[in-house]
Amino acid sequence: MLATLTVTGLVFVPPLVFLIGSAYPDTMPLLWLCSAFSLAAVPSASIANIVLASLIQLGALLAFSAQMANQIRKAGESEFKVLTAAGDPHAKIIG
Repeated sequence: MLATLTVTGLVFVPPLVFLIGSAYPDTMPLLWLCSAFSLAAVPSASIANIVLASLIQLGALLAFSAQMANQIRKAGESEFKVLTAAGDPHAKIIG
């Protein structure tokens, strides 16, 4: 339930903030191209805005992927330490 509310908020709150701040798709297409409602800005966006928004989204995806890989690597190291300590009769197993 909390995950559903979080995702719903992340999808619908930014466009509402844009509209309240008078950032309409035809006046500020780059903001809209980086949101879930990017198709609203495509007719009024220039090619440069579309390319820039694509690069921004690709950069965010790469940053999140690198962070996730780092967390997975750290979790794997911790599991490996526990498994190698289990083979050592003098080591204490925390768990």
